[in-house]
Amino acid sequence: MSLALIAPNRNLSAWKIQIQALLPELEVWTYPDIPQPEQVKYALLWNHPEGILSTLPNLQWVSSLGAGVEHILVDQGLPANIPITRIVGDQLATDMARYVTKAMLNHQQRSIYLLANQQQQKWKVPVFQEKTIGIMGYGKMAQKTIEVLQCLGYEVIIYSNSQKDTNGLQHFYGKDQLPAFLQKTDVLVCMLPLTPATEGILNAELFANCKPGTYLINVARGKHLIEEDLLEAIAQGQISGACLDVFREEPLPKKHPFWMHSQITVTPHCASLTTPEEAVSQWVANYQRLTNGEELMHQIDVAKGY
Repeated sequence: MSLALIAPNRNLSAWKIQIQALLPELEVWTYPDIPQPEQVKYALLWNHPEGILSTLPNLQWVSSLGAGVEHILVDQGLPANIPITRIVGDQLATDMARYVTKAMLNHQQRSIYLLANQQQQKWKVPVFQEKTIGIMGYGKMAQKTIEVLQCLGYEVIIYSNSQKDTNGLQHFYGKDQLPAFLQKTDVLVCMLPLTPATEGILNAELFANCKPGTYLINVARGKHLIEEDLLEAIAQGQISGACLDVFREEPLPKKHPFWMHSQITVTPHCASLTTPEEAVSQWVANYQRLTNGEELMHQIDVAKGY
């Protein structure tokens, strides 16, 4: 009985050490060194090689190393009817809330404009305007972000796929209500899970329905955004700019137009990073639940994709 840690190009030594310290009876192997694939019952994954799951014939449970699971669900070798879980931590949510708040403040208070003026020794006082923040998604990270933004006095509205209890916040749901949501939004924050239904949702049609001058913050997944459509919407003035932490190709290619665009802020997928300390304790707790025949925490609905 063993656990396979599979995340190419990531140093997983801290994960392995901490798991073995808590579960000394469990054999832990790190990809590509998996000497006995038939012994692997559990896998912790992040952007794993396509098809590797089909080489683990006795797999009983798969967990993501982070909050996202789309990299698992697209694998054609994923065994049917096994539980899939993800990491949902308080620190992840807090870090995400801080990032979105920082991006919002930088936009509203025109930080890039002020820095440029400083470098040119210009004394110009900008006009700060109140903004309504529209958040797409209502998971744990979005809820924490909303809490922080409200503490700063921002008006926040929500859009999601289906109706939810949003504690009295103005809530739009379903495709029919998306245009109305966009027309009330000054700063659009994408925090949706990536599913077949949401892939490419940030596209020309959506931008056309936005208020002119809407600012975009994408901290969800790069595949939510049609990048060419964003560039065109900015060129036309429909979108005033964007802060992007996620991209279709990562690292972002050197010649990508986002790098040097004066109205786009690029960050290297760092809004919310999983730490071994938080994630390992959660995985071990789930391991103990599994061995005791109890329901797993943070198990995803495969049909929904999250």
